[in-house]
Amino acid sequence: MRVGTGAGGARTVRPGRADLRGRRGPGRGAQAGHPIVSKIEIRKEGKIGRVYYPAPFMTNDNLDYYRDAYEIGPEKIIDTYAAATRHVDQGLSLTLFFRDSATTRDINRAQIHAWKKGIKTIYYIRLRQMALEGTEVQGCVSCSL
Repeated sequence: MRVGTGAGGARTVRPGRADLRGRRGPGRGAQAGHPIVSKIEIRKEGKIGRVYYPAPFMTNDNLDYYRDAYEIGPEKIIDTYAAATRHVDQGLSLTLFFRDSATTRDINRAQIHAWKKGIKTIYYIRLRQMALEGTEVQGCVSCSL
């Protein structure tokens, strides 16, 4: 990590090149303050098939410290963005994440909470859909071949 001085003498912390070297896929240029969407992202890559991307800098040692956006909940995400909004002179793209059991009342409460906190725009609302019965992964894919 590199620590520098930004505009007005503010301290800035940026990952150095060595921190990102060899990193490919999701999370390399993740928005600061935005939670990870999933601990392990699964992408379909043409002829290769499924490719699994772990969250940036996640290891077996620190796996328990990672919580994805669906586990964190919309209120804490809104509070984080509201704190950052005061220091940014442009709009932030806020995405809210709800579990599949969320009701329209839950979504409306989050929208009102965001408005009260001074959030100008909610860019996306994402719902986590559970896997259809029989399609979930039953362990290590390569071990089952």
